[in-house]
Amino acid sequence: MKVIIVEDEEAHLELMERAIRRDSPDVQIYPFVEIESCLNSIDRIDPDVIITDYMLPGMDGLEFLEELRKKHRGIPVVVTTGQGDENIAVRAMKLGAGDYVVKSGDFFSLLPSIIKNVVHQEELKKALRESQALYEREKNKLNSILASLVTPLAVINGDTRIDFANPIFERIFGKELIGKPCQAIFDQSSDACFQCLKAVENRQTGSVEFEDVNERIWQVTISPGIEKEGDILKAVLIFQDITERKAYEKQLQHLSEKMIRVQEEERGRISRELHDELGQVVAALKFDAAWLKGHLSDENIEVKERLQEMCALIDGSLDAVRRISSGLRPGILDDMGLGAAVEWYALEFGRRSGLECVTLIDLPERRLAGHLETGIYRIVQEALTNVARHAKASMVTISMKHNKETLFVQVVDNGMGIEPSKIRSPLSTGLAGMRERCEILSGTMEIKGDPGKGTQVKVQVPVMYR
Repeated sequence: MKVIIVEDEEAHLELMERAIRRDSPDVQIYPFVEIESCLNSIDRIDPDVIITDYMLPGMDGLEFLEELRKKHRGIPVVVTTGQGDENIAVRAMKLGAGDYVVKSGDFFSLLPSIIKNVVHQEELKKALRESQALYEREKNKLNSILASLVTPLAVINGDTRIDFANPIFERIFGKELIGKPCQAIFDQSSDACFQCLKAVENRQTGSVEFEDVNERIWQVTISPGIEKEGDILKAVLIFQDITERKAYEKQLQHLSEKMIRVQEEERGRISRELHDELGQVVAALKFDAAWLKGHLSDENIEVKERLQEMCALIDGSLDAVRRISSGLRPGILDDMGLGAAVEWYALEFGRRSGLECVTLIDLPERRLAGHLETGIYRIVQEALTNVARHAKASMVTISMKHNKETLFVQVVDNGMGIEPSKIRSPLSTGLAGMRERCEILSGTMEIKGDPGKGTQVKVQVPVMYR
């Protein structure tokens, strides 16, 4: 760093040099006792900062600032004085001084930080000037960029008419749409048109999808509120062709449905084998161990104790088989239906977790479709798992009700409430699985968290029967 000091009092000059070098030993200091010689040397030295006394022979600090700004704008200046004067301070700052400092008792100890501060301020100003220049350059490129975009783009004016469109938009949708209401873009897709107009009216960013007359599917991103030279452009519409993506998504959904169906079938098969094969074998072992224990004489105390331990282990194994078998695929879901299965699971969940678990079940008398029962059961199961792991709740309520067309499922806890950032987080795999199952059932899922009051999971799916 290069520092120019203009000071006619030798003692003050020496103290300032010491203070600066103590903080920055490698600094280059150029002292001057009068302003004229300083002005003549600025180009040669190219300083990072200038420190000048206000009262100097031949020219005061304010006059120095005026001369300096004529030829050397951008060099930060610190004006020092023995006695503070508010009027002089204001004039100095208006002339561009980075700081106006009184030589008080702690002046010399504070000087290094004062220098760093004014240098930093000038760096920020320089960055701002460069940013403004860059903005002007980029703004000048905007029209050419819009013309070269491969993505259709249109601008909607104040009365929702198409005010501007780039060449690719005109080529795909027709140049004749310029000047017409934006409804003309969406053709017969009235829902997409309504959503677009609503976003524009509310000046909110939004996204809509529609299918054109050529059966291409488009996603339209709406960015409202561009203001330029007093004219308000209602919105910019950017179009993306998502026809192929939608086809891939449909294929992925079919694959996901198949994977979940195969997974449930495999779970059911393993559950039955555990229950029917391994469960029976372990039960037989228990009976045999009990028989042996009953036929031993009282003299075989050690053997009886060992058999008692064996019986306890077998009981634990039986419980584990039942628990694992039910976890894989509870038989009650296939035998008695969704309502009974959810009530049973809620009872088990409450016993294991210690939470009060309330069920309010109102389902049709007729059995629901198998894949619907399985999907809703798994969604409820995952929702309760999340409550146990994250909610810090004392109570959870599961409610199910229906009308002729829709099944409504709700899981509500009184815990800490889920954070909004976690609802759509890619790390929330459990929620993603719930959402995927819901989409497979052609339903919707809404998750809301109220800090300190709990979380609500609401699911709506079309009713389907066996």
